[in-house]
Amino acid sequence: FKTKHIRSKNILTNRIGKSILMSGISRDMNESNGYYPLVSGDVQSERKKSIESEKNERLISLDVFRGMTIFVMNFVNAADGSYPIFSHAIWNGLTIADFVMPFFLFIVGVSIVLSHNKLKTRVSRREIFVKSFVRFLKLFIIGLAMMWLGRIPGINLNTIRIPGVLQRIAVGYLVAVIIELTVPTFSFEEEGLDMGYVPLDTGIVGRNYYYLSRGPLRVFLKYSLQWACGLVLLFSYLAMAFGVNVPQCGRGSLTPSCNAFTYIDQVLIGDNHMYKYPTCIDAVPPCIHFDPEGFLSTWLSIVSVIIGLYYGYVLVNYQKKEQRLIQWIVPSIIMLAVGLIIHFTAFPLNKNLYSPSFLFVMGGASGIFLCFYYLVVDVYGFKNLFLPFLWLGSNAIIIYIFAEMIPEIVSWFYWKDTSKNLVTVIHNGLKNGMGDQNGNLMWALINTLIWIPVAGIFFYRKIFVKL
Repeated sequence: FKTKHIRSKNILTNRIGKSILMSGISRDMNESNGYYPLVSGDVQSERKKSIESEKNERLISLDVFRGMTIFVMNFVNAADGSYPIFSHAIWNGLTIADFVMPFFLFIVGVSIVLSHNKLKTRVSRREIFVKSFVRFLKLFIIGLAMMWLGRIPGINLNTIRIPGVLQRIAVGYLVAVIIELTVPTFSFEEEGLDMGYVPLDTGIVGRNYYYLSRGPLRVFLKYSLQWACGLVLLFSYLAMAFGVNVPQCGRGSLTPSCNAFTYIDQVLIGDNHMYKYPTCIDAVPPCIHFDPEGFLSTWLSIVSVIIGLYYGYVLVNYQKKEQRLIQWIVPSIIMLAVGLIIHFTAFPLNKNLYSPSFLFVMGGASGIFLCFYYLVVDVYGFKNLFLPFLWLGSNAIIIYIFAEMIPEIVSWFYWKDTSKNLVTVIHNGLKNGMGDQNGNLMWALINTLIWIPVAGIFFYRKIFVKL
């Protein structure tokens, strides 16, 4: 009887302990997920309204971040011949121009999650994929058309370039959409542990796992298969970069004149369809054929979009602003540190190759910039300080197309001699008056700033061009 009494007492104590533990953890979990225990009806109603307003609120900071990126992109594209810091690194190294592509890819990843989070409640995943595939085709075709229009009236299909900036963004977008729609996520609710139950007999490791999976690492573990896709891309990139046997070079060479990146592009698309003026022409030894948006570098650049997916997942899984910032800044610092370690020990920063060090440093930098704009614009409300970026970011693609193509189209019209067109006359006039470097710099500023009022008119007239 004594033994039975003690056993009953222990069972009762365990049940009370579990009940207290479950109630405490479930309350914390439910609040972090946007659900609250039944207090008073008024308080619960106000909390739900607050949560719904945050969910429906547009992330202005992402538009500002996109606008800043398109501003820098247009500037560095027009600043060729000014100062080296505004041109892409010749080979290893990092310049302002090198930030643009990974920032755009990161923003694409965040935007995919925000868009799908709304669409999934209204349409099927198949419909989302069809729309996304059409958007991919539009981006890819526009990218090709922009390069082809620059060659009018002589478009030689035998030498036309196939890879390009918009083409890379289109490929990264499509692959990330497929991952986002098809790769499953882990749901701890399916395990029957959604109420915060922690088995008392699992030991310290098991208890910590359950705590982390429902606390600081909840979103990371929930979308761990998406991270796994990124690792597959990374390791397959390394396998190709160091494992492909390049004729007359062997394996593992990463010099401008001898590398697997060029060889793979030559096999897939041929020399004629690669970029004719890469920065590595000025390297020692120089590259003969190289495309900075080639197959292998584009392969790894997809991971930048996957990193953006994670930051988007944090956004839709956490409603509290301080939680979002913590979940963003920690992985950003980790990626930055990992990238710098790789740079100094194994694989230098290289935008041309989209090296792993470049991938992680840019991933960390993207996250830090998003945190900054989110804190300043969405948390503290200093939106007016960044209105030009907001205008540009709300119509990024069309502004990019305008900045690239309008000067090209204007230059088609000349007086007697092809050099006597408005664009060339202004550009040469600036160089003659200010010197080549400063003249090119001033031309870049003019060609960039002129589109801010255009973007402002579009914004206030609510004209948003979407693909």
